[in-house]
Formats: sequence, C-alpha cells, structure tokens
Amino acid sequence: MLETYSALFGVIGTLMLAIKSKYAGAAFVFYSFSNIGWITFAAANHHWGLLAQNLIFLATSLIGIWSWIVRPWLADRKKKRMAFVLQEY
Repeated sequence: MLETYSALFGVIGTLMLAIKSKYAGAAFVFYSFSNIGWITFAAANHHWGLLAQNLIFLATSLIGIWSWIVRPWLADRKKKRMAFVLQEY
C-alpha cells in the first residue's frame, strides 16, 4: 500500500506541473509525501539506492516548497503589512 500511495503522490505532483496548474507549487508538497513514502519503503526493504535518491529528491522538494509557496507567502505578507502601516500615516 505504501508503494501505491508514494507512486500516486508522485504522479499527482508531476501532473500539476505538466498542466501548468495555478497550484503548481503544491506539486512539491505532493512530491514530499511521495519522497517520504519511498524513503520509508526503501529503508524497510534495504533498497539503499532508492533511499539515497529519494533523500535527494526530498531536499529538492523542500527547496521547491520554499521557492513556490513559503517565500511568495512571506513576500505577500510583508507587502500587506507595509501597506497597512503606510495607510495608518
């Protein structure tokens, strides 16, 4: 079952990027779930190459989450805060 969900999350993430979804950044969240599933599977079954590959993929997924979701959210939050402060004066 773990393999099925891991594969499914990876496919969903890939489709979100492939169709240029407005939620493409969320693809990296799906990739992260997929990576964690594959890491768990690989460690339990002693598939060290798969484990190493998905540890690296998880790192790139976390970079994607930062770049596509967290950093834009922080920038938008800062912009709104500045607009509020300027409006007060």
